[in-house]
Amino acid sequence: MTDAELIEAFVGEFTKREALKLFRQFSLPDGVAPGDVVPLLTEPWHEDADKDVDGWATWRPRRVQTPHDALETLYKVVPGPLPPLYERLILTYQWAEVDLGKYRLSSNFPPPLEGLIKVQKADSVMFRALSSHRLVQFGKGPGADYDPVCFDLKKRSADGDCAVIRADHEEILNRERLVVVEVLAGSFRELIRQTLTAAPPN
Repeated sequence: MTDAELIEAFVGEFTKREALKLFRQFSLPDGVAPGDVVPLLTEPWHEDADKDVDGWATWRPRRVQTPHDALETLYKVVPGPLPPLYERLILTYQWAEVDLGKYRLSSNFPPPLEGLIKVQKADSVMFRALSSHRLVQFGKGPGADYDPVCFDLKKRSADGDCAVIRADHEEILNRERLVVVEVLAGSFRELIRQTLTAAPPN
């Protein structure tokens, strides 16, 4: 399977999960406006009867063609470089957070890479602590788990890929200490393959 085919299969898994919903109040970090994510929506925002929900809409991944030099903007803020396969993913697709079983993949909102940077920096304490350890968060634990899922830039292979770890969020936020809970995969490529293998039936 080529890298392009691998990414296509991976993104295809997004729509095989539960209904893909965005909530205006809970899904959009500071700086990402409801209007910014309209290109991802499959319908207009719904107003929910529960005022605490503050509107929702369904979404789908969107194929884009983001120039490679857009990565320069990302790397002015985020440690890098990130695994080449992940770079290709964020340059060719935009999406909202999606639960893929063992982890949730963080959003890559429009506009190109600016939305991703805003998601990266949404928790400033977490971002600062992880960056100091050469970790780049690109997801969280499954369900409501707040543990960051990260690329460990200190564990890089010859092809530029990185180990994927899950860190204890309470140790970071309460004690400013890094505790690795789990190594999810030896590389992002391996994580994608694991995701495809564990995918629910159609």
